[in-house]
This record gives sequence, structure tokens and C-alpha cells, in this order.
Amino acid sequence: MKWDKCNDTLAVIFPEEEGQKTKRGVLSKLAKVYDPLGFVSPLTLVWKQVYRDVCDSKTPWDANLNEKLLQRWEKWERSLLPEETVLRSIVSHQEEVTEIEQHTFGDASIEGVGAAVYAVVRQPSGTSQQLVTAKSRLAKRSLTISRLELVAALMAANLVVNVCNALPKDQIPSIYAWVDSLVVLHWICGQGSYKQFVANRVAKICAHPEIQWRYVPTSDNPADIASRGGESLLQDQSGSRTLKNGQIIQ
Repeated sequence: MKWDKCNDTLAVIFPEEEGQKTKRGVLSKLAKVYDPLGFVSPLTLVWKQVYRDVCDSKTPWDANLNEKLLQRWEKWERSLLPEETVLRSIVSHQEEVTEIEQHTFGDASIEGVGAAVYAVVRQPSGTSQQLVTAKSRLAKRSLTISRLELVAALMAANLVVNVCNALPKDQIPSIYAWVDSLVVLHWICGQGSYKQFVANRVAKICAHPEIQWRYVPTSDNPADIASRGGESLLQDQSGSRTLKNGQIIQ
């Protein structure tokens, strides 16, 4: 990833050359985007949606896209900036950290499944809050929305556990997980008897009792854009959708 040493920012770079208007060209351009932390997950999800529709159309590898797919592809290419930047450091002050909170969000739609992890770091001079990592993938078409929301909750749990494992062992954060589906929240917290699909995923989620599960309205869920596709999550890293009056929504 590109590192701007003066501003201390990292950047996800998009290929500037115009891609071929074929199935091979779409996949080739998608493969050139290196985004290990998922900062541009909403953008790449749109890309994946186009590629899946190209595959569904049975278009040969080197044949030109049909008019409808070509318009979607060109619109997506025009919306891209050369790069998307994010601050490298999560904390704002070079001093001891007194407390860390990890807030992970999950959401799903008929288009995709997404998750995002935000860190709230408290220091003597103030509190910092910033996006740490995100992830999105295409939704499996045979699943109901409730089951997709459960898949998103599992993704959110796995993502925040990976973040916590990367922290020093002497810094144990408080972990909060947020979903906007009351059905999923009941599955996770209800301790009921469920069918195999739900039971397996609930068991994996409950294997991490340190995570405190809560409800968040859809309008305040930053993972919403990661599950539907659109602009980058970097534009929300200030917490405008996740935070109100400088505080995490309770």
C-alpha cells in the first residue's frame, strides 16, 4: 500500500488505465486492487456485482459486454478516484493508552454481506475513534435476509477477533458487536434450539463470550454501505454514521 510519510496516510490505489470491455477485462482490473484492510469494500462490492452479472449472462471471456452491463461498468469506472487515503495511526496523541473499545458492525442485503470494525481509544488528552478494518462479499442468492444477516454477524465477530489478536496481550479491549436485525440478535442471545444452518453459526459466534451483542438501527449502521455497495467506507471514518455527539450509540 502507498504510504505518505509527510501526512502519515495509507492509500488504496486503483489502476488508471482503462480496462477492456470484456469479462476478462473486468476480472483483470478487479484483481489489481490491493486492499487488505477492506477500506474500499463498498466500491469493490459493486465491482463484484458487475462481474457476477457478466458471468450470469454467459458472456465469453473475450467478447464485448452487452449494452446494459457496459453502461454499469463504465459508470463504475468514472466514479473512481486514483486513490483512497486513510490515516495510518488510529490514535491522535503520542501518549499512553488508557482504554480501548472495539465496535464491530454487521449487515446484509440481497446484494452483499458486510462488516466493519471501529476502534475507540481513550488517552489522557482525548478520545480517538476510527475505522480499523472492513470486509464485504457477495450474498448467496439461496439464503433469506435473516440468514444473510446471521452470516454478517459471524463475519463481524471473526473480524473483530482478528483485530484483537493483533493487539498486545496486555491491552484487552472491551468488544461490542452491533446488528440491525432483531431476529439475529434473538438467535445469538436466545439460547434456543435451531436448525443446522443457524445452530452452526450461532455456536461459532457464542464461542467468543467476550463479545457483547447489541442492536443498532439500520440508519446508524456503517456496515450498511459495505453490504449494498457504493462509496468508500473511508468517507465515514469520522464516525458520522456510527457516532452521535462524539459518543458511540448505546
